Amino acid sequence: MCFIDKKRCVVAVTDFCDRLQITAKTVVRRADQQHGFRIRRFGKRFLMRLSAVAGVLFYVGMLTVHTPALLLAMQVLNAIYIGILAGIGMLYFQDLMPGQAGAATTLYTNTTRVGWIIAGSLAGVVAEIWSYHAVFWIALAMGVVTQACLWRIRDV
Repeated sequence: MCFIDKKRCVVAVTDFCDRLQITAKTVVRRADQQHGFRIRRFGKRFLMRLSAVAGVLFYVGMLTVHTPALLLAMQVLNAIYIGILAGIGMLYFQDLMPGQAGAATTLYTNTTRVGWIIAGSLAGVVAEIWSYHAVFWIALAMGVVTQACLWRIRDV
């Protein structure tokens, strides 16, 4: 598998991560549709915080882990991070703007796209000036800022 060839390792990690993310998104969405009481019991804010914690732990791992087996294992954190964020992020945003579901959805979608553009540009500039390793440091710092913001948002 990925212990033999570095190219195969990258493909295996990416494939494994994608499969886990799809599974996590599906589980979160089904839990919201079929068993909404579970999400209500924990709360969307709690799940968003859990997602952000998983993201921070993932980026800490990306800075410290260098073996293929541990990189594969860390993809579980990445899947939790992306799965919850993609699964209920927009729903949580709509809850923060009651009575304005359309505006909340539009704002969430547009800011997400702008975030992708800025993140891609920033990652390219940072990697060019410093290194790819520095990109993970900045992602970690942004994750910590995200945690601080999520702790300030009211529960709805």
